[in-house]
Amino acid sequence: MMKFIAGLSKKLWLFIKKHKVFSFFVLTIVAVYWYVDWDGENRFSWKEEVALSTGEVVWVKRAAYFKKGGQIAGPGFIEVKNMTLSIIGDDISDKPKEWSSSFLPVVFDKNPETGQWFVIATWYTTDGPRRVTLLGLPDPKYKYIEFRYELGEWVPYPISMKYIEQRTSPNMLVRVRYSGERNLSLKKKKERWLKRPRGAPKYRCVTDKPYSRGGCEL
Repeated sequence: MMKFIAGLSKKLWLFIKKHKVFSFFVLTIVAVYWYVDWDGENRFSWKEEVALSTGEVVWVKRAAYFKKGGQIAGPGFIEVKNMTLSIIGDDISDKPKEWSSSFLPVVFDKNPETGQWFVIATWYTTDGPRRVTLLGLPDPKYKYIEFRYELGEWVPYPISMKYIEQRTSPNMLVRVRYSGERNLSLKKKKERWLKRPRGAPKYRCVTDKPYSRGGCEL
């Protein structure tokens, strides 16, 4: 049996050496097929500069965990399972712990009056309201959920009306490419926003009008 396997391996190696281009093409297809068809979790991360309402500017590390499935030249899907957000470094004395949720953060900020950290997040799938209620909150009236940092934990709340009334602008990257993101400074992020508008109205500002611009500024 071992001789048979050794002979087969030798023949395969000779074939590969003789037909290098064809063999490389086949191996590439097999590798890509395995990657796309693999029903598992993938992850990518990037660094992003964020301007806070307090006047501070911080660098944060963001990560997206997603499930990819489908076949080459066939149907496929990408489902985001979780997103994380954390401040880089220890320069911030009241630095909060990592935020982690299946929702998409659009605002990461610090209340200039109370000093409380908060995150405003939204969703991009129809099961968003159901996931909000699973956190013990009422069925959301608007397409957002708020997280406040209290006693070392991120606590979910219904979105505060003041952010709706103020049409609060996002300070986070909201159009995330699943091919991966580069590290983004404030300048690069602004250039990208101007070049590629932020998409649906709920990404342009915290609004109660999801089907129109609702006065949101790009």
